[in-house]
Amino acid sequence: MSVLEIHNLEVKFSFKKRTITAVQDINIKVKAGQIVGIIGESGAGKSTIGKAIIALLDRSGFISYGSIKFQGQDITHMQYAQAVQIRGKQIATIFQDPLSSLNPVLKIRSQMCESIKANLQLTNKAAYEKALELLERLEIADPKSSIEKYPHQLSGGQRQRVIIAIALAANPKLIIADEATSALDASLKMGILQRLKKLCQEENIALLLITHDMQVMATMADYLYIMKSGKIIEQGQTQKILDNASMPYSKALIAAVPPLNIKLHRFAVLDTKHNQQNQKSSEQAAIDFLKSDLNNKSTQNNNAEAIIKVQNLSKYFGKKASLLRSSTVLKAVDQVSFELRQAKTLGLVGESGSGKSTLGLMVAGLMPMSSGTVKYKGVCINDKSDKAQVLQRRLASQVIFQAPFASLNRRMSIGTLLSEALKVHRIVKDKDKLHQIVLGLLHIVGLKSDDYYRYAHQFSGGEQQRIAIARALSVRPRFIFADEPSSALDLCTQAQILNLLKDLQEQLGLTMLFVSHDLAVIRQMSDEVAVMQQGKICEIGKVEQVFNQPQHQYTKSLLKAASKVIF
Repeated sequence: MSVLEIHNLEVKFSFKKRTITAVQDINIKVKAGQIVGIIGESGAGKSTIGKAIIALLDRSGFISYGSIKFQGQDITHMQYAQAVQIRGKQIATIFQDPLSSLNPVLKIRSQMCESIKANLQLTNKAAYEKALELLERLEIADPKSSIEKYPHQLSGGQRQRVIIAIALAANPKLIIADEATSALDASLKMGILQRLKKLCQEENIALLLITHDMQVMATMADYLYIMKSGKIIEQGQTQKILDNASMPYSKALIAAVPPLNIKLHRFAVLDTKHNQQNQKSSEQAAIDFLKSDLNNKSTQNNNAEAIIKVQNLSKYFGKKASLLRSSTVLKAVDQVSFELRQAKTLGLVGESGSGKSTLGLMVAGLMPMSSGTVKYKGVCINDKSDKAQVLQRRLASQVIFQAPFASLNRRMSIGTLLSEALKVHRIVKDKDKLHQIVLGLLHIVGLKSDDYYRYAHQFSGGEQQRIAIARALSVRPRFIFADEPSSALDLCTQAQILNLLKDLQEQLGLTMLFVSHDLAVIRQMSDEVAVMQQGKICEIGKVEQVFNQPQHQYTKSLLKAASKVIF
């Protein structure tokens, strides 16, 4: 008997003026000990299926047809009390965005122990020991220290490991992993995937793996379902689909996997756009707006010019030693120096917690530095004597954050969110022109005109990332710190967005500091690569040099781990 059996499932979302069918005619079976994958583009309905199984659909969502059975029991329309008994204990879920899943005002210890005690009825001491054991199994450095921190004090990868640890605590019968490894570096991703796989085999646990990462599917899944526009368009044994996919969309997904061994000028994409004339005009208006120069009269400067210079930059967290306590200082970034040249991209790689995001936030001026200097066009970013210059620099430097949902205002419609900065800084004063530019930004990143009036929670993770990219572009920046900008995107959308960033970089002279766990993406996007380990840059150089002839042992280990995930 199947642990999970979904039959003819249909899920709809009802709004004031219309009803949208999110998924339709879904038939899925997952047996004990089996790993079943669901893959498809952002908005295809993958996460909707996962939420429907555990009754976590938004208020506007409902199951209109079909059935969901768990261990032979019909849970299609289960009530709250029944859902509480199943969630965590029998069906565990690993969500896509760890920052949104964790309570920001509670320490990791409180959140892990609360879940463990609720599911296993352990004492406080036993729950604490169980939590430490889980963190150790997931290779979190210094578990006793990490468990006493708040979510924002951990890296994205560390937060994701905490979520996975909570999910594994009660030894459930079914695990729903929704982009469980999207925030992890290659070496850690492989370790966690192998642990999940081994756990499923040893404990006979069923795993429903939801991801846009074809490499993860090739490594993990026994059986694969490919989704497009809310429907399953192809299914079968994973290796058979990888070797001989029948549908054009399936072939496009496989072809969109970025290569690790060579650098491409552009990514191969499946053209699914059907732009109407008004969409083309608004898209062109947005492109013209982005090309216009608000703050810089010379965007076509010499590419050899260093637009950003970082010297001996450090960031320390904690307290120094005193007579009553020992030192608890963490050197997140330690004496880092590099230069970013005009219209070039520096790729930043390293394991979770190595200091990549902290370094980027300091360079972007969003985090105070402990020591060192960051100069933007020759001026130290700490110099705030000229307010006009400070504002100009802030508009010229934008960030694409790692967790898109956490960075978007949930009370604002997308149209309001994208137009806010343009109105506040009086960049665009005409309302009609502003509306057209915002629509154009949506079209540029692959969203629709109707999305103007929707809210962040009504989008998939990949769509939220596209919104975040549109917002970063909205004020015509000249420097972008991109912190995992493609980690939440499916392969086809990733190819489109990365091509877009490449095009905009060529057209606008954008300079980028590009952080990613995906070494293949770094190779395709970067002119130079810096490898970080424990807060220091251990190797830096031209992209071809670092990938073809790595000098540092840590760089070699990262490339070796990445090559294992490439099929």
